[in-house]
Amino acid sequence: LDTGYKLEKNLKSEAKKLYKLDYKEWPKKVLDARSNQYYKGIPLKQLFGSSFIYKISKPYKYEFKKEIGIRPSFAKGGFSNIWGAAVMPCYKKDILDWPISFKKLTPYYKEVVKLFDISGQKDNLSKYFPIFKKKLTTLNLSEQGNAIYKFLKKNEKKLKKKGFFFGRSRLAFNKKNYGHKDGCIYCGLCLTGCPKKIIYSSISTLQNLNANKNFKYLSGITVTSLKENKSNVIVYAFENKLKKEISLIGKKVFVGAGVLQTTSIIANTLKLKNYKFEIKDKSLIYLPLLFKEGFSKIYNNETNTLSQFFFEIMDKKIAKKFIHGQLYLYNKLYDRELNKFLFPLKLIVPKLIEKLVSRLTVLQIYLHSDYSSKLIFHYNSFKPHEIVIEEKKNHKTQYIIKKILKKIKQNSKNTGLYPLIFYKKVATAGHSYHSGGTIPMEKKKTKKVSADLLGRPNNLKRIHCIDASILPSIPATTITLTIMANAYRIGVKS
Repeated sequence: LDTGYKLEKNLKSEAKKLYKLDYKEWPKKVLDARSNQYYKGIPLKQLFGSSFIYKISKPYKYEFKKEIGIRPSFAKGGFSNIWGAAVMPCYKKDILDWPISFKKLTPYYKEVVKLFDISGQKDNLSKYFPIFKKKLTTLNLSEQGNAIYKFLKKNEKKLKKKGFFFGRSRLAFNKKNYGHKDGCIYCGLCLTGCPKKIIYSSISTLQNLNANKNFKYLSGITVTSLKENKSNVIVYAFENKLKKEISLIGKKVFVGAGVLQTTSIIANTLKLKNYKFEIKDKSLIYLPLLFKEGFSKIYNNETNTLSQFFFEIMDKKIAKKFIHGQLYLYNKLYDRELNKFLFPLKLIVPKLIEKLVSRLTVLQIYLHSDYSSKLIFHYNSFKPHEIVIEEKKNHKTQYIIKKILKKIKQNSKNTGLYPLIFYKKVATAGHSYHSGGTIPMEKKKTKKVSADLLGRPNNLKRIHCIDASILPSIPATTITLTIMANAYRIGVKS
């Protein structure tokens, strides 16, 4: 059951044309595509210029505020329509507060990686973050990427001693029965919509499930609450086209609607009054860096614009858990910000400016939820479908960010990447879209609202939550693979 909003027909038609066309035949306006919506200088990710991913379905109400980054999605495939494709398990010691161990999750990691191809390499990261897949693909690096990687490899031992671990990024790609047979064509449109359907989306898994005779996908249905009895679960929902409330019956229900909607559904199911759900979140910092050397013809380079490298920092003087970084090389989304500062100079000394721009990279830094602000979801039974969020600041966050930036600066000679600390941007709480923990799994119940190891809230027997809402904490490393593995575990064990 899914609301299942889709890309608008005219945009879908344009994307289909590009899928069939040779890259060299694409119109120039397509290659110059970029986000037209920003807040606090950070582009809002869209798909082919569409914001359908953020459209709110009735009867839910959510007023987006600039100081809170988190949003719900009612789209078919949710945020997997626009994610950055990064897949990596959590570090075993970063989830010691969970009621299940990394070892118990391992068999399920191995299962879910069968759903897609992974671009990556076995490297120093593998010791802490296993890949779980023997056959890997490897994306080509641009001239800029090759130079950075070569310099990092040269100083690998020095960096390791300082608690800096790096490796090629691990990215999930659709298998060729869904994505284009040519694979990545390095068009540079990864962050605005891949016309060749290369980046993995849960829509491809959904398409495969549709071939199963025991599976049926029903869209246009927005679930609002559930009711359990001894033999069944009644699902209450809103039928979008008919604009009326409906109910359906099933033996079991698995809820994976996203942390905000899942929390709302369970609050309504448990018939809570006023309740404050604590959402665990992880802080996100955007840090521009300049590589030690420049390159020619950066504007015309064919490249993929997803994260090229992962950095993991382990320094117990800063934090007891891994700090995760994803390095993005030059892409056209940077132009808007650069033009604010360099526009007059671009006209006078364009070659010099191109050389400077070719050195630019951006590191996205993520902190574990222990060191990040939390979000409070104010549930009100008199307004059961209204999502109201506020931030609860963590006094440790700014101190840790300051220490991380200092460490990155101190190690610039070994990375070749020099941070422009003055231009850093600390994203608003929830902007990482890596949030959860409202109904955390517990072995022994200590909270008013929590789940057992099969994701069943409180004393429910037939209702299983399977998304990030049941994770006790949110590691700094990428979250999607772990959510998938845990969901698979619950499905198998139930």
